[in-house]
Amino acid sequence: LDQYMGSREPHSESGALLFQCLGRGAYLYGRPDHDTDMFREKVSAMPLTGFFCNGEIGQVSGSTYLHGYTSSFGIFRPKE
Repeated sequence: LDQYMGSREPHSESGALLFQCLGRGAYLYGRPDHDTDMFREKVSAMPLTGFFCNGEIGQVSGSTYLHGYTSSFGIFRPKE
């Protein structure tokens, strides 16, 4: 998320989806909303919605993987 935020044009996003593992949040961090709060801290006012998953699909170094105990964000921008 830090890498993405450093490479984009300011305010170019329309919104984001958060796909969060069921094992995260209060179960992993001892409090709810950890990933949502982290997203808000880094991105602030971008609209965010999503759901809990039991396996998350996301890229690492250009390849797509099925992950566990992770959160994946999908960020939407208008077509250029």
